[in-house]
This record gives sequence, structure tokens and C-alpha cells, in this order.
Amino acid sequence: MTKEEKDIMNYFSKLTKDGLAFARTVIMSKICSDARNLHALYEIESSEYTLTCPYCESSDYKKNGHRKQLDYEPARNAVLYGIKDVKLNEIDRAYIEKNYDEKDLKYIKVQRFKCNKCGRTFSHNTNTFTQYSKLSLEILDRYLSSMLNNDILKKSAKLCNISVYTCFVLRHKILSMLVLQNEGLVLCGEKIEMDETYFKISYKGNNKNAKSNLRTCLDMVSKSEMDFINRKPKKRGYSDPTILISVGAVSEKEGEKLIKQQKEPAGISHNKICLVTGLDHNGNYIGMVANTSRPTIDSLHRVLDGHIMEGSSMVTDEMNSYVQFAKDNNIKLTQINSKIKRKGQRELQAMNSFHSNLKHRILDAHFGISSKYLNNYVAWFIYVLKKDGKYHDNLEGFRTSVFHTRCRLRRDEISKRPPISFDRLPGYVATNQYISSLAQQALDIS
Repeated sequence: MTKEEKDIMNYFSKLTKDGLAFARTVIMSKICSDARNLHALYEIESSEYTLTCPYCESSDYKKNGHRKQLDYEPARNAVLYGIKDVKLNEIDRAYIEKNYDEKDLKYIKVQRFKCNKCGRTFSHNTNTFTQYSKLSLEILDRYLSSMLNNDILKKSAKLCNISVYTCFVLRHKILSMLVLQNEGLVLCGEKIEMDETYFKISYKGNNKNAKSNLRTCLDMVSKSEMDFINRKPKKRGYSDPTILISVGAVSEKEGEKLIKQQKEPAGISHNKICLVTGLDHNGNYIGMVANTSRPTIDSLHRVLDGHIMEGSSMVTDEMNSYVQFAKDNNIKLTQINSKIKRKGQRELQAMNSFHSNLKHRILDAHFGISSKYLNNYVAWFIYVLKKDGKYHDNLEGFRTSVFHTRCRLRRDEISKRPPISFDRLPGYVATNQYISSLAQQALDIS
């Protein structure tokens, strides 16, 4: 063992658990980075994937020269390491020319392409989430490594030296790509397990002007902008009825009335989100919000059409909606009573384990997830669970799958999602037409 290796061993032996986790994140991001900037990375990985036109999906293109631009990576990495105290969005050409000597200025050449079919020009990262990103490759690598560690937003922001809101936007841009990738998944085989699980509705992150497609699902008549909230608000803090009774602000009878008003309906009601999930024994998983309360035949068609191969065998519980759905899609159906839990060799043990792990990863690791982002977190969990995927717990593969997905979201498109995202509901039209068209293409292919 060399002296340098001994020093490294002694250094790591003194670190705490949190320090080791931080070192692991930094080391993973450093090892993964072979390129010195984003455009160099795309050039290196260009031979590993098929480049197509982001506008017409044609593979008939030609090179169209280079675009010369300043290299902002050194200045952005200086912010990452705390050398420069400046916001990343302030690092532009004027800032570089003002704070760096002319001899230190570095230029890079970005390869441009021209589509022979539609005539439009593009580059490797056109319509990807890195197209207008102000983050350097090292910051993005460190953030992706933090995501694989399942870190919360505050911890990721501290690791990458960026704001919590930037981490939030970056997370949902990445998760939206995973949702899009899962649109092409198809379950097949002799045993497909289907079941549903339920989450409490959370309207967090919606302002007073938010509009929902919930009324379309429940055949509700729109009376106001906030008519999608069909439950009474929960009082916390000084408005909690139990606290009001203890301090004598209200009488016991009045307090009991307030407590009764806050009680949720027993069992499964419209105050809970239904998440329909399925898996086969080839390592494929699907999961999407269907509706509120129990799933109907129409909601099953919205979620599952195009995701189950015709002629497969499906195992479910005794819910009636699955019977008609199986007939419509020519699927062999076996239903199991929840009290018996087994019918010959048929059971739902793998599906129940999936639900348990899903809630543990989502509810325990991330606090207060809004219902409009539930599909994103389910897609993240499915991505991690893939048995035959080469990207499982692999930063380099995770980065490749994210960087080369043609899906560019604006910040306002993330926050303006409906309070409950029924993505295939007729009443909901995606603001980003490019994403909706890609999702439709994935369904047509499957």
C-alpha cells in the first residue's frame, strides 16, 4: 500500500456516517465524469445511441457545421466548490469577460445537424432538459448521484450548492422523463399480478387559481375554481379542536362537533387516490393514478390499455371492474378472495410486497408528497426496481438514460399541473404537446 493510499484510508476512517455518504456521492460523480463539459459528453456517447431529429423523429440528417461558444463549466464549477459567490443564472458572457482574463477564456465547438426531412437544425441536447440548463456537468452528476441515494431535497441542495427550488425542479424534470420511458412498458406472461393501493389526497402546492380534472372523473358540475376539493380542511396547530378544548376556547360539545367534521369517511372514499399497479415475472412493473375511490372500468382502460399483451394471464382480487376489462382485452383472468390469499399456484404476494416497498420508499423517505406528483415518484420507484435493467443503481447508466430522453419541461409546466394528475383522462390536456405526442407514440408502438 502506497503512502497516498494509507493517507486516504486514515482520512476515511475518521469520517462519520454522514461524511462517508457525502464522500460516496462526490466520488461517484467524479468517477462517472470522463468529459469536461456537457457537449463533450454528448460527443463521446454519440456512438452508443441512435440520434434522431427531435421534431419529426427522422434518422435522415446531415452535419451542419459547429456553433462556437464560451466554455462556462469552469465558472459554474467554481460556484459548486464555493470559490465564487454568484448565482448560476448570472454566469453569462458578460460575467466571464469581466471576471476572467482574455487568455483564460476557452471556447468550445458544438456540433449542429440538419434534418433532411423537415429541414430544421438541432444539436445533441435539443429538447432535452440540459438544453437551457445553467448547471455544469459535475453539478448534474452530483445531483443524479444524490438521487440514487434517495436523498431529500435539502440534502441534495447542500451537496450541489444550489437552491432547494432548483433541486425540486430538476427532480421533477428527471422524473417526468422516467414516466415517459415507462409508457412503452408491456406486461406479458403466464402470471401478471394486478392490484390497487390507496393514498390520501394531498393538495399541497396548488394556488387558488388551480384547476382540476377531478370534476370530469366524478361528473361534477363546476361551481368555482376550487370545486375539486371535495373534503373539509384539516385544522392543525392552534386551530386543532383538541387544542381549542384544552385551552378552553370552545366548549366540549362544540369541540366534539368540530372533531366529527374533520373525521374522514371510513374505508375507501373519494378522499383517497387509487393507484393501479401491475407486474409480471419478467421484471416489468407499471403503476399510474386511476381515479379517486375504487377503480372503474373506464379508469382501468385509461391506465392499462396498451400495457398488457393480449392473451396473457392476469391474477387480481375479486373487484368486478377487472372482469369486464379482461373481456375487452382478451385476457385470461383469475380472481382471488382477499381472505383466502391463494388459489392453487396463483397469489398476489409479489404485488403486496411491491405496495409495501413503494409506500416505504415514498412516504417514509419523502415527506408530504402532493397528489399531482404521485405518478412521478411511482415511476422513480419502478425504475429502481427493474430487475433486468442495466441502469439499476448505476450512475453512468442513469445519466445516459436521462440525458438522451427527448423531453424538455419548463418550470411553470411543473407547478401548473392539475391537483390530481389523471394523465389519460379526457378532461386533461397536457400543456407540453411534445410530451403528449411522445406518450401517444409509445402507446402505438406497444
